[in-house]
Amino acid sequence: MTIGLATSGTVGAQTRICRHPILTIDAIVYDHVSSMVTSEEFAIVSARISPETQDKLERYLHYLNQREPGLNVKMSTAVRMLIVRGLDQLEKEIGPLPPVPKVKR
Repeated sequence: MTIGLATSGTVGAQTRICRHPILTIDAIVYDHVSSMVTSEEFAIVSARISPETQDKLERYLHYLNQREPGLNVKMSTAVRMLIVRGLDQLEKEIGPLPPVPKVKR
């Protein structure tokens, strides 16, 4: 959950800050993205997708950006969110995924 900052008045030369939770799609996106590693640490993965899947991704991206104006989610962020969400759901259904076997070189 993100914490929004809002001024709630001044006392002398000090400004009091009121912290309150913001329950918006912005908070959800922030939580997912902030829990991920920095962009320098991301692995680059490419995949071929059908035109129908691309259309669904574009509609989802449009939905996110329309639902929370000013958020400006990029396609890469939306795809990462969907992958994380899908893998989380898969692990709920089948349990933790086994580790990848180490390859001998």
